[in-house]
Amino acid sequence: MMTRYLGLIASSCDLSIFSPGRIEVCAFFSSLWRVMRDARGPHWAGVAVLARASIEPSARHALTHTYKFMPILARLLSDTT
Repeated sequence: MMTRYLGLIASSCDLSIFSPGRIEVCAFFSSLWRVMRDARGPHWAGVAVLARASIEPSARHALTHTYKFMPILARLLSDTT
């Protein structure tokens, strides 16, 4: 179910949904961070959301510097090789 919802979010045409200034967006990215850290999480659906969100410059900055998704993504990449 979560993979389906993440897929819907990743396919959104409205990039403003990823703007980090809103409390809902902050809560979403914090929750996504926790889900992606869990070994059982829907990792690739989360990666799709992050790829879409990173198109928006302020979201990309927040994902990198505030939420620190890079170590999680690096671990995913090293686990798949």
